[in-house]
Amino acid sequence: MTQSRPGHPSWCRKDDPNSALGRHLSVSVRAGVQRKDGEAVAWLSRTGHGPTWLTLLAAHMTHASVRLSLDDAVRLRDGITKLLRQAGHE
Repeated sequence: MTQSRPGHPSWCRKDDPNSALGRHLSVSVRAGVQRKDGEAVAWLSRTGHGPTWLTLLAAHMTHASVRLSLDDAVRLRDGITKLLRQAGHE
């Protein structure tokens, strides 16, 4: 695992250069192929010492994104896990 820099959350891998307050960004997790059936991308972000958010982006012909609190992200993860189990995937 990569060492975190002083004053940065452990998951921070880069800073947003357009943020005056210091916006921390994690690596992105990608699934799917945008040009085929669509792509989903997720990453963590935090501005200054504020709350941490999970951002989800869905893209195909256009894109939409939503920023979730970590509590809401856990509920989404649990719901997706339940749906995958119902479909026979572990």
